[in-house]
Amino acid sequence: VISGLIYATKAVEEPGVDYSRIFLIGGAAKDSEVRQISADIFGRAIDTPSISDCVADGTSKQAVWGAEEYPPNWSPAESKRVTPQAQIDGILESYLRLIS
Repeated sequence: VISGLIYATKAVEEPGVDYSRIFLIGGAAKDSEVRQISADIFGRAIDTPSISDCVADGTSKQAVWGAEEYPPNWSPAESKRVTPQAQIDGILESYLRLIS
């Protein structure tokens, strides 16, 4: 799954889109080892929102935004940040070769 997410980010980066944060959400994001492996494979910091149901929270905020003319001024949710600790060479490249 993590390699698939990285594949998707590469597709976004290819036309020149830049992003500043990576959020990992869902059941697996609760596992500290999954968070660390994600940061190591991405080679970037990974943020995990501390809200237990961040998808529902985001959806409700978008519903409010849809009812308003302008987006409300929301502060970002608190999150836990995990930074890369190990350099993992070759895994992503091997995965990308396999799926091409």
